Amino acid sequence: MRNLKLVLPCLFFILYASSGFAQTYKKKAGKAGVSVGFGLSSLTVENSNWNKQPINYKDTLNSISSKSSFMLNLGFNYSVKISSKIEFLPTFYLSITDCGKLSYNKKDNTSEEINFEASSLCLNAPFLYKIGNKHIKPYIVAGPTFLHTLNQKEETKEKFRLFNVDILGTAGIGVEIPAKSVIIKPQITFSKGLVNLKPDNISGFYSNPIAALHRQNICLSVYFTDK
Repeated sequence: MRNLKLVLPCLFFILYASSGFAQTYKKKAGKAGVSVGFGLSSLTVENSNWNKQPINYKDTLNSISSKSSFMLNLGFNYSVKISSKIEFLPTFYLSITDCGKLSYNKKDNTSEEINFEASSLCLNAPFLYKIGNKHIKPYIVAGPTFLHTLNQKEETKEKFRLFNVDILGTAGIGVEIPAKSVIIKPQITFSKGLVNLKPDNISGFYSNPIAALHRQNICLSVYFTDK
């Protein structure tokens, strides 16, 4: 429930803002393109108070650690030039093997790993601010990313079901390189999830020791847009 209280107002705001943006800039022609990216996805772990659980997990666990997973993004983008320095670059993409891994390190010196491998549909809505007036322009980029997980594996869902909607704050740097017929934009971004991926209504050995999980990604992407 606490996740829905965050997600629904944000979705309403982005729809309202997008509608107003479209009306304001409807006369500005945009340019379509494609993008490809790869990087690492992981989960940040906030432990619950193990002493106050029905089972004292300090008796069985040393720690819960996070490991990164490889991430591949394939998408379509639409570039809208707002001014000579500002550009809106919404991108709809499929993210493959996105989430990360949790390792439960036990007192008997063994460990058990949960791999949250899952594909996700994502909408990134960033603004670019270009620096300088040269032919090749560096830029900074920032904006929200909306993510919906499609298919968490059943074997991991039985142990720890993740909330399937997330909102991430995304920021990074890149460079705009005009070529003969396309504009190429390589960029590196860091994303941090704002939604607690642990639902309220789950309970068990794997979920009870954790109070909150948040997604974080680092990604190198290349955008190709019509000139």
